[in-house]
Amino acid sequence: MKKQQWLLLCLVLMSTFVFATRQTPDHLIVGNDSLKLNIGWGHPSPLQTYFRQNKDIKNPFRMISTANYRGHIATWNIENSRFYLIGLDVDGTKHKPTDFSIKSENSGFSNEKRVFADWFTGVIECRKINKDWSVAYTVYYYVKQGIVEREAQITNKELERLQEFTAKDTTNTELLSKYSMLYLNQSYISFYFRLYEREMVAVKGKKGQLLGKEERSLVLDNYKSDYSDWPFNWESETYVGAPNGSYVIEDGKLLLESLELLSGLSFDGPEKSELNIKEFFKGKEFYKDKLFANWVSGVFIINFGKEEKGEFGMMRFKVKSSSIYKIENGVVKESYELPKNKKDLENIENDQLKDLVKEFQNQ
Repeated sequence: MKKQQWLLLCLVLMSTFVFATRQTPDHLIVGNDSLKLNIGWGHPSPLQTYFRQNKDIKNPFRMISTANYRGHIATWNIENSRFYLIGLDVDGTKHKPTDFSIKSENSGFSNEKRVFADWFTGVIECRKINKDWSVAYTVYYYVKQGIVEREAQITNKELERLQEFTAKDTTNTELLSKYSMLYLNQSYISFYFRLYEREMVAVKGKKGQLLGKEERSLVLDNYKSDYSDWPFNWESETYVGAPNGSYVIEDGKLLLESLELLSGLSFDGPEKSELNIKEFFKGKEFYKDKLFANWVSGVFIINFGKEEKGEFGMMRFKVKSSSIYKIENGVVKESYELPKNKKDLENIENDQLKDLVKEFQNQ
């Protein structure tokens, strides 16, 4: 889809697209202004990204409600173009970031009261709310490793103008800058909205969903944890897409058979574009014309089954059976079929299987 057409479609969707349950926003303080920082599937909380990027740090928060799945409300501050975490509300109780041992990579800009959020790279969308709860304006900030690189304040009237943006408007540098920020924001949303689609794997003719510690594609283990060096991230001028692979376990090896880029905001399914893995992974190790996933290590569960039409005509993956695999550097070391019901799973007699299940849970 052409860049301008795609953005205009997204601008229309902004007023109609609603997640299953609207999330309670975070707070952002900039000078004397207090803004609501939007949170959703396409705008993860900057604190969520902290725990997702740091694999060795366990997320201490648990879902409070369907309107607060992340388990906290964070308060942020922008000062001297730096993005800080200054407070947390957990089910009505106030906390300092240090209460949860949240740290920046560069502690030189942090202290007891605030933590420099240098782990965060992404777009934050904030709204100034009037006393009657209407939106006065929206502010977008593009943050890279905790530094605000770009920002744009857009009123409702300007948003209407941008929906009619044409080539002749490119001479208006202020309007063009705001248009560019909206496009960046929508690219960011599209990327994150598709980031956690399940990857598929085939084993002896059976297909299943691959579940590990990380919900996103295994391919991204080869890139920075903030995805800033993924070539098709939100900054790409050619194509924006989250990677999604199809794998096969063959001769005891985990092999990447194909790789697609997923994008778009439709609940009917993503837009897909297939990458040529031989070109994209040129110089890497291949086995039987498939990429040997020798960077992958961990314990994984494969849920075997198939897509079936469920309620309201939406497709759902129905699980028929499950197996657990231990993989080291792309090589299968152990595998077991899992019991079908929860009661049997809680009373496993095989000690090796029991240890593997525990290892999966503790990853």
